[in-house]
Amino acid sequence: MGSLREFIPRSDNPTLWRQDESGRYVMPELQSEFLDWLLTPKSERELASANAWAKAHNVNSGTLTQWKKDRRFRREWEDRAASKNISVDRVQGVLDTLHEAAMQGDVQAAKLYLSHVERLAPPQVVQRDPDVQDLSDEDLRELVLRLAEDG
Repeated sequence: MGSLREFIPRSDNPTLWRQDESGRYVMPELQSEFLDWLLTPKSERELASANAWAKAHNVNSGTLTQWKKDRRFRREWEDRAASKNISVDRVQGVLDTLHEAAMQGDVQAAKLYLSHVERLAPPQVVQRDPDVQDLSDEDLRELVLRLAEDG
């Protein structure tokens, strides 16, 4: 039977997560490459499937499944996907396309574009006059006096 030392992961092993100086875990390079592949749009991938990626990188396809189940891998996947999907360039490209379509007469594109633009505008504060029936007698007197003075 081997010694306990054999079971302790070595920090120089390139396939294991390691801690940087700040104590944050850093994804192994091969997993990072796989994650980059996962985040690449399917139409732009050089390798069409995860099995093809595994074969090209001498990795068992079951290993890819294990990576995808790892909570650290999933967290990194979610973080990268979120930052990629909310990038200004991507959003602006979509808005430009919507605007073009709207200008060509596409009503649905116009609605979506205006809906987005409306979210960027400062909120409008709508003040509603109180219903007269909700006013006390004293408040009603004050309102009548103020209207009489103004008008």
